Amino acid sequence: MKIIFIGNYPPRKCGIATFTENMVNAIFLAGCIRKRKIDIEVIAMNEEGKEYDYPSIVTKIIHDHNREEYQTISHYINNSGADICIVQHEYGIFGGTAGLFLLPLLKEIQIPIVTTFHTILQKPGFHQKEVLKKIAEYSEKVIVMSSLAIDFMRESFDIPLHKIVRIEHGVPDFKACKSKGIKKPETWKKKKVMMTFGLIGRSKGIDSVIRAMPEIVKQNPDIHYVILGKTHPHIIQHEGEEYREYLKKLSVDLKVENNIEFIDKYVDEDELCNYLLSTDLYVTPYQNKAQITSGTLSYAVASGAAVLSTPYWHAEELLADGRGIFFDFGNYHQLANAANSLLNKPEKLKALQINAFSYGQSISWKRIGNQYIDVCESAILRDKFDEKQIAFSNFKLPDFDFSHIERLSDSTGIIQHGKYCIPDYNTGYCLDDVSRALMLSIMAFKRFGDEKYSKYIWRYISFLMYMQNPAGDFKNFLKYNHDTIEEKGSDDSFGRTIWVLGYIVRYAPTDSVFDLTVDLFAKSAGKISELEYA
Repeated sequence: MKIIFIGNYPPRKCGIATFTENMVNAIFLAGCIRKRKIDIEVIAMNEEGKEYDYPSIVTKIIHDHNREEYQTISHYINNSGADICIVQHEYGIFGGTAGLFLLPLLKEIQIPIVTTFHTILQKPGFHQKEVLKKIAEYSEKVIVMSSLAIDFMRESFDIPLHKIVRIEHGVPDFKACKSKGIKKPETWKKKKVMMTFGLIGRSKGIDSVIRAMPEIVKQNPDIHYVILGKTHPHIIQHEGEEYREYLKKLSVDLKVENNIEFIDKYVDEDELCNYLLSTDLYVTPYQNKAQITSGTLSYAVASGAAVLSTPYWHAEELLADGRGIFFDFGNYHQLANAANSLLNKPEKLKALQINAFSYGQSISWKRIGNQYIDVCESAILRDKFDEKQIAFSNFKLPDFDFSHIERLSDSTGIIQHGKYCIPDYNTGYCLDDVSRALMLSIMAFKRFGDEKYSKYIWRYISFLMYMQNPAGDFKNFLKYNHDTIEEKGSDDSFGRTIWVLGYIVRYAPTDSVFDLTVDLFAKSAGKISELEYA
């Protein structure tokens, strides 16, 4: 498989460039594990007036406001032998109103496109909405990084659900990083370290953390707050270092300058991982909810830092289930209380760190790379399938026919196997098949409203009730003479049964069916955690 990426790339210094590089490496790694050869080229986006010394993987460059280069690149991609194109989309990367210049390029590309959207707006402007909708239209699949982003894509941009894939923001394998050894900076030794990193700007709310520092220092005089990162280049262009200087002056005015360290540089990933693994607390004090994705937050959680955050969108999802602690926007008193509560209770701090670190292993770049390959393969197969131009409009499904289910069913349940169309009583019954038949009966009743399906619903539910053990799990097999041959069925049969019970709770045709199903489901639910093959 040959992949062409379009997006920012190092040595350009920004979050999208770092993400693209990490994604390229992750896909290479996943390909090696699968023993599949993967070739990758990168077409890098350049901002106006800037040139970079790119590595050899970058084969072409698009200057963001040069319309002609977009058209030239589409011809290049179509003749490159690539199987798929992955686009990294962020507002401000592409030229034209809301990135309008990207559309003619995507329209001309003749291979499937997968687009990763890094920012999804809940209330987009007219151009933002129309451009993003068009990008999605040209894409075989679109990738977002949170569940809320899926809702926004559907509700604000009218993107069909079948096009949307959620893949979380990837992170380094901090477990492997930790095994190499942590080199704590000299200025951090014998101190409790709290950190914020990323491009600095007023929207990051770092001043709230500095205002909380006097209260934190009062109880924890060894606290050391590290502000790591350069000022955002767009802010530098228009305001210079005004905000950074304001933060420094604020720390002096509050007499906490000796507890604060500014590291004004862009660090590589190895150095960043070392910093994060040396950190006790991490703070994301963003000033409003409208942040759908935060790579810095993902990194902090995965590193095992105890995270304190305002409740912006991505934080609410990522820090659920005890992976972090929230404080209100701008409320530095709450922040100080939360920080002191953790710093003064080491066992509470440790529990939060362990929970976060454990979750981070599930979103390592290696796993994310595998998910991207799966999406690419699916998009390529779908594209080839479409090329065959199968005339689905001429294909008609036969009318729904329940007669074979009726033939296999008796007063107990549905016979497990048949010979041709004749039920084989020697095979008895099994929970798996009765659960399937029950699901079908409920769906048929819901669709057609025919009372003939009701008797099968009662019959199959009675079977489930008979097969449930007092502890809540189920036996699977029942002989025709009604003897059971096991004490406990398989995880698979249990999973299928709990699935159909949940479906019936939602679509029960009568109150009695609903009440009984709720009882069966509640009794079973306690056994879910014991499943070995969940």
